Amino acid sequence: SSEHSICVAVPDSQGPAALEALQDTFELELARSTVNSVSLLRDMSVVAIIGEGMAFTPGVSSTFMRALATAGVNVRVIAQGSSERQVAVVVNSEDTTRALRSVHQAFTLSGTVVSAGIVGASSKVATELLSLLERQEGYLRENLSFEVNVVAACTRDKMLLDDKFLGMDIDSIASNIGDGPDMDLDIFSEHIEADIHPHRVVIDCSQSSRVANYYD
Repeated sequence: SSEHSICVAVPDSQGPAALEALQDTFELELARSTVNSVSLLRDMSVVAIIGEGMAFTPGVSSTFMRALATAGVNVRVIAQGSSERQVAVVVNSEDTTRALRSVHQAFTLSGTVVSAGIVGASSKVATELLSLLERQEGYLRENLSFEVNVVAACTRDKMLLDDKFLGMDIDSIASNIGDGPDMDLDIFSEHIEADIHPHRVVIDCSQSSRVANYYD
């Protein structure tokens, strides 16, 4: 809200009724253009950070916004609470889980989880990488609060996708990938994009120029 607008949040199911009530209440003002418009945004969620020490800790808001940006979450509205102990944003409902995970990690309320997609999973480099991840899994989690989940892997012909995004058993990737669907880079990329974890990486262990064409 500002001196030019007022925003309120209501349950999504009550949005149409709220819009109708406001349009009726401000019918005269809308006709005279004293009030320009009354609008409704559907499928939104409020994500907020709250803390007693926020007012005296520099950089809290920037950390909050940077976490959302890192997760690729679009902020539709920013609101400062009536006190100095809260900052809230409105995001698309489909981005809520990703936003929460990213903010939790930014303020070290949970460990960092990185979702990885391995291209060229049958190559010698990929085999060594997967073995290294498996050997270091316990150390990373216990000492660094860091976890790497392999959620997708592919060879030249086949791919293996973890639909639950919880991380595949590294030991079983090599033996199961041959039974997976045919390799499709578009589907592979869409799968990585669909992961709710804010930190995602694709590791290309192939020597394919076709894969390189997908680089941004």
